[in-house]
Amino acid sequence: MLAAAVVAVFAVATALNLTGGARTNAKASIFMARAQLTAAPGVSDRSTSPSVGARATSPTSPTTAAPPPTTTPTTTAASIRSAAATTAAPPKVVVTTAVAVTTADECSVALTYLAAHAKPGFAHYCRPRPLTVGISQAVAYTCVPGTRFTCPDGVPEIIIADPACPISYENEASNSYWNFSSGAVISPGAVQSGRTWDPYGECP
Repeated sequence: MLAAAVVAVFAVATALNLTGGARTNAKASIFMARAQLTAAPGVSDRSTSPSVGARATSPTSPTTAAPPPTTTPTTTAASIRSAAATTAAPPKVVVTTAVAVTTADECSVALTYLAAHAKPGFAHYCRPRPLTVGISQAVAYTCVPGTRFTCPDGVPEIIIADPACPISYENEASNSYWNFSSGAVISPGAVQSGRTWDPYGECP
């Protein structure tokens, strides 16, 4: 329609040049042409269309930062051992209370040993004090009454004076199997029928 209006204006101008007497009609025609041009829908004297080569600007979308990556903790055997080492319970402390051994306890052990290992028929005594049997520093004594001497209690007996030394009652249990018919004092180390007197040595 814009082209039609322009053509109409051009035609009016031409009519003005050709006929001087028709100016009044020409003016009226120009006025009508302008009115048509102005009233044409979608037509204005100033173009609002973007020029050739112009870049249309699209609305900018807001920028959203990406969330940080999620890190999954990695559990390894080393970390488990480390955690276990950190949370391990402290070592249990075992307190050992020393039990005092009394002389009565030592005598009980000595008499029990003699009852199990000495020759039957001997009386057993535990007397933790120096012996007065004619033997210097004697810690034990095995005696059988004879014609040449007597025993402290008048019977075949074994007397232990140092129950803290196991050698004392171990020796006397072995010595009780000796043949005492000679009635003599027997010295340590003597041998009779393959048996040694005081075979376990001496107490320290």
